[in-house]
Amino acid sequence: LHPGRNPRFATATAHDCWQQWSREGTASRRPGSERTRGTTEREDRRVRRMAVAHRTASAAEIRAAVGTTVTQRTVTNRLLQGQLRARRPVACIPLTPNHCRLRRE
Repeated sequence: LHPGRNPRFATATAHDCWQQWSREGTASRRPGSERTRGTTEREDRRVRRMAVAHRTASAAEIRAAVGTTVTQRTVTNRLLQGQLRARRPVACIPLTPNHCRLRRE
């Protein structure tokens, strides 16, 4: 990545990063520069509570039940942060004993 060729990567930014690295030995972002969260702590708790109360609910079902505009990815991420998992719908039809017998033959 060359600073002079990429307009989104200003030379001054590269210089500032190098200065901070030389001075402090770190290259962390400035406080408050990260992306804002899409959900509040209250909404996150509600997502986790729904997952615990309805163990068989998928992320899409939890999303619909929460009542706020959150994506399924956000629901999945919040559950993973709470060491929980959303149920994933089955993608195939389970085999019957007859299918299993025919496969063994």
